[in-house]
Amino acid sequence: MTCSRKFLSVLAGCAVLVFSSTKSQALDFTYSFVNTGGAGTTIGSVVTGRILGLQDNSFNFLGATVTFDSVSTGFDPGFSATSWTEAGIFQVVGGVLVSVNFSGDVAHESNPAANEVITIQTGNRDFVAYNNFTKYYYDGAAAATFTPLSTPSAAPDATSTLGLLVAGAVGLETLRRRQARA
Repeated sequence: MTCSRKFLSVLAGCAVLVFSSTKSQALDFTYSFVNTGGAGTTIGSVVTGRILGLQDNSFNFLGATVTFDSVSTGFDPGFSATSWTEAGIFQVVGGVLVSVNFSGDVAHESNPAANEVITIQTGNRDFVAYNNFTKYYYDGAAAATFTPLSTPSAAPDATSTLGLLVAGAVGLETLRRRQARA
């Protein structure tokens, strides 16, 4: 194999590796649960929030952002919209959040001596608590639902298509030169 053939082969291989990979898209989800037994809060209210920045088809162990966004009957006294960015375990398969194990603790905005705590776990009871559990929203039925806000893209991006075309052209040129010399 001559130097130019080796070079073209290496170039084709590099083009395939560099350009054929697709960009990873972060996925976001909402969660919700019904407050079935909280203390100092409105029973029957729906608690909602978001889980942001997860990768598809993987276990996500690194820090993710989980938010506590709203309560259907309005925030009960002491609560406000809050977000946590901490490590948890989130399993996403085919754009579906199938397993969650997250717990966070943050100082409350209006009262730094107090804190807001959240635990979201598939198959377990979920809660958002304020000031060392003097008040909390609680999902006694362990029935939180998770809904995707974004879905993974199945179509390759333009960079992937261009990369495959370049790799194909280099491969065809190598084949043409081989046939011309034979």
